Amino acid sequence: MSEPDQFMNDPVGWDHWLQLDEASWARWALVTTPQWATNPMHSGPDTNIWNPQTAVADHVPGGTVANECDTVHNLNALELGVRPVEEHVELSEASSRFSLTKKFVYLGTTCASCGGPLDRSEQDLGVEEPTLSCAQYNDIVDHPPLSCDVPTCGLKFGDLRALKKHSREKEHGSFQCAVPTCRMPLTATPYWSTKHFRDCHEDIKLQCAKCFGAFETYEALDIHCRFAQHACYVCKYPDCGSEALRLKDLNRHQLIHKTSVPRHPCPHCRE
Repeated sequence: MSEPDQFMNDPVGWDHWLQLDEASWARWALVTTPQWATNPMHSGPDTNIWNPQTAVADHVPGGTVANECDTVHNLNALELGVRPVEEHVELSEASSRFSLTKKFVYLGTTCASCGGPLDRSEQDLGVEEPTLSCAQYNDIVDHPPLSCDVPTCGLKFGDLRALKKHSREKEHGSFQCAVPTCRMPLTATPYWSTKHFRDCHEDIKLQCAKCFGAFETYEALDIHCRFAQHACYVCKYPDCGSEALRLKDLNRHQLIHKTSVPRHPCPHCRE
């Protein structure tokens, strides 16, 4: 047996290089491409690739791996520069079957500039790129309605795009988990949101609107859409129901519902 083959069939060898993120990719490959697992290089009685925590636990004193959601909550909070969540809220039976259209949300309810009510109607609808604005003074240019929730920051922003950019660059927990019973502070990065859901909400997935298949990331859902030819995304605006094969197509479509988006008139009819 060649050295690479021997390494692939050695569960201890897997532990040395197979990190949890890579194991997540392996589980995704099994769902999207089942024939991948039939390759003897990738499966067998002596391998634990499909249960990476079991594989690691085999070589950890005591035989277990700490994966407490409480520990993850506090660790993430400290790394993101925000106050840790002291208590862990158990998901209800209904929440454990909940399927998300997004993983993090902005939970502010008042304008960061004037303290007035914040228009969150698009976010509450589940719109992918919602516009959040001050309900009283949304026509004022220098009136940013959003702010970073990190206590040591507090910078104000005019829209979600700018706040997401700030959250990614500074690694600030400016957003919170979309699961109502959690609300863990998160950055606007796919890594943190995916890691948090894998650690604490493994039963909650992004869902295909056609077959109700569950996926961990938008990338995996887009791949499923392309190969299965399912319109996985549905417009959330009332009385619309338009469907899309890709997330970016849905975002582009939903711009037609926004009155704040500049229009490009037809050069012939000017509509």
